[in-house]
Amino acid sequence: MDLKIFFSPIDEAAVKFAGDTTSFAAGIRFFGEAQPEYRGHHMALIGLGGDRGEEEDYHAAEAIRKKLYFFKKGSGSYRIVDLGNLRPGIDREETQLRLREVCTAL
Repeated sequence: MDLKIFFSPIDEAAVKFAGDTTSFAAGIRFFGEAQPEYRGHHMALIGLGGDRGEEEDYHAAEAIRKKLYFFKKGSGSYRIVDLGNLRPGIDREETQLRLREVCTAL
C-alpha cells in the first residue's frame, strides 16, 4: 500500500537536528521530499491534527517533533520512520477511517 497518499511532508525546520549524529533524530527516517519505506522499522510516528484539518492543529505536531528530535540518542538500537502528518478527512469518521487503514498497513 502506498501510504504517501494519506500524509503531508514534514516541515524541514522540525528536523534541523537530524544532521547531529548524537540526536534522537539521527535514527529517524522522515517524510521530506519523498516518503521513506516503512517496512522493517520498529516504530512509525504519525502527526495528527484536529478533525477539521485546521492549519493550527498541524503546528502542534510540528512543535512536538521539534522537541522530540532535539533529544539525545540513547544506546539502544531502533529503526523509526516519521510518516508525516495525516491528511484529515472531510469529517471525524473519515479521518478515523484513514488512520485505521494506515495502522492496518503498518
